[in-house]
Order: sequence, then C-alpha cells, then structure tokens
Amino acid sequence: MIVIGAGYAGGTVARELTARGLSTLVLEARDRIGGRVWTSTFAGERVELGGGWFGPGQQLVERELERYSIGTTLDVAPTVAVMPDGNGYRSAPPEETFGRLGTLFDEFYAGSAEYFSRPLEPLHRKDLLQSVDRLSLADRIGQLDLSPVDHQWVAGSTAPFAGSNDWGGLTGLAQWYQLAGGTYDGFHSTMSLRPDGGMTSVLSAMFAESTAVVRLNSRVTSVSRAGAWTQVRLSGGQAYRSRVVVVATPVNTWNTIAFTPGLPKVHTDAVREGVGVPHATKVWLHVRGSSEAVYAQSDETGPIQLLLPQQELPGGRLYVGFTGPSLDVSDRAAVQAAVRRFIPKATLVGHRAMEWSKDTYARGGWGCAARASCCASCPPSRSRTDSSSSPAPT
Repeated sequence: MIVIGAGYAGGTVARELTARGLSTLVLEARDRIGGRVWTSTFAGERVELGGGWFGPGQQLVERELERYSIGTTLDVAPTVAVMPDGNGYRSAPPEETFGRLGTLFDEFYAGSAEYFSRPLEPLHRKDLLQSVDRLSLADRIGQLDLSPVDHQWVAGSTAPFAGSNDWGGLTGLAQWYQLAGGTYDGFHSTMSLRPDGGMTSVLSAMFAESTAVVRLNSRVTSVSRAGAWTQVRLSGGQAYRSRVVVVATPVNTWNTIAFTPGLPKVHTDAVREGVGVPHATKVWLHVRGSSEAVYAQSDETGPIQLLLPQQELPGGRLYVGFTGPSLDVSDRAAVQAAVRRFIPKATLVGHRAMEWSKDTYARGGWGCAARASCCASCPPSRSRTDSSSSPAPT
C-alpha cells in the first residue's frame, strides 16, 4: 500500500493499514511529518505554527491521547478582552465580552441546529441545507439587523476562521458550531486544550506504533493506473507501484499531481473552489509592555484579526495572532503597530509567522467550506474515486 502525505490523515491510514498486516509506504514531500500541524520553537518556547488546539468532547483525539498516555495543558485564560468600538477599541472583562458574543452568535447561527441536526452527517437534512448553503458569511451578516459595533464584532469573529467573509460559506462555520454543541462557549472551547509535547507528538506516536516506512523529501508528481496496479512517480524520477494508493494531502494541492485517469468532477471542482481557507497566516509574537493576558479582535479589515494570550515569560508574554491580508508579516514595524492597536504600550521583541496560503504543500489553511459547496461536495469528496486511488479527507 502507498499513502501520499504524512499528516494526521496519512498517519492514521498508515497505522490502521499496518495493524491489518499490510505493508505500507508513506511518501511525504516535506522534510518532516505533520503537514499543516507543525510543532516548532520560538523565543525558547515550544509553539505550534499550524493546528494547535482541540477541545473537550472531541472523542477521536481524546482516544488517541489516551492510547498514547499523552496529557493535556489548558490554554491561558485571558484577563481582559479588547474589542472594536466604532473607530477605536474598548476593554472589558472577558466574561462580559464572551457573553455578548454568545448572544450575537445565537442569532447568527439560528436554524443551524435543524439543518445540521446531525453535524457528522452534513446532508442528513439536505432539504433544509440547500436554502442556506448558497449564503456566504457576509450574506448571513447582511441578513441581520446589527448595530455598527455588533457588525464589527460578528464580522471580525468569523473572518479569521474563514479567511474572508465573502469567500467562506455560512454552512462551513455552522457545521463547526454544531459539532461543538451549538453554543458559543462550546465553539470557544475547541481552542482550549493542547497536548503535552505538542501536536506533532501525537502523530509521532502514531507513526512509532505503525510499521510503515516513511520517506521524507518525496514529492509525488503523478499517480497513474494501469490494469490492477497504480504507479506513483516522484519529482526525482523514482517510481513505486501498489494495488491501492491513498492520497492524504490537502485538497488544494490535488492539482499539483497528474492523475491518470483524471479525478472525478466533484474532486476537480473542490480543487478549483478551494477547501483550505485562502488566507491563513498565524504569527507568534513576543511582547513586552503589559502584564495583562489580552484577548483581542479587530473588525474584519484589521491587520491582526484575532489575538490570543499564551505563556508568560520573564518581562513579557507570548501571543498568537491570526492576521488579515492587509498585514505584511515580514515588516516588523507594521506588526508592532498592529499589536499596539490592542495593547498601546506594547513593544515587539520578536515574531515568527507562517503563511499557509504561500506554502507549496498546503496552498491554504485549515479546511472550511466555501459558499454553495457543502451540498455539492460533502459526501463524494470523502469517498473512493475508483478501485486504486482514493483521496482521503484532510
């Protein structure tokens, strides 16, 4: 068996295949495992440049943590929340801010408990879903009778998750919301826990249990079927063949591989529309100048759209931010100015950014459905394409 991609999807497949006694080869283009999960270091601390959290009640990851006896750490709780207030920002206690956001999102996601009554089976109520699937996040915001400040809060909350309110679909985030229990507190809790040892440690344990052979720096350029066999060719010219090939790479990268025969239309449509959010930049910040643990949001046009407090350091604190497209993260002065919108006396000691949309092997961030894509591609893009080559969900 051949698995293309050594992220969480590829690691899971490889472990399960080898557990069934099947010889498995994993081909990974990068020089590391993990894909859009990447545990690294910054300011002498362990940080996540990609996916970094999970929440209580997410049973699949809880099962893996238990399996490998990996503990968890609760994320830093904010002591103050900074939110847009017309032409400026205002500070308030976090419980007051999150309570208001909860009320706003009860209205924003009204009806989603019905059209996603079974969020793990997104098309269970396709009859109800069709009427809302065509809506972008911006469309849904426009349907609500919001004050100018409430508009800033709602639009500023959804934009960093979808990359753009015009691109992201209402149903994409509504499904997330219902998977988290259909409450703002539940949704917020999905970014509350971190595995001890980092996100990559879980995947490392999975590969350690597996007997699969993992080959890094092995970029696949073509997958072609000939009779009962499928051949996988690498950029360096090497070729491997197997009766079954599992493609476990991000959807946005499928068009970098030449498939023969070609992928079904539903897959090529997904590639064209994009599934990984189009703007996904995560920036770690070492900041001095405030003893508070600041949670902050901008409106949807802000240079840093979401700022989350992380561990305190001697004389400073780490923060993780999710930026808007207006911020040039290579410009230190611009990054400091963006932080000072929320923390006026802040001094930027250093920063490290990961621009996932510019990453060759990701071409976008986390998966989120664009508008009008849930009904069109949910089930087919998660199924086998034929008897020999099968893209896996990412």
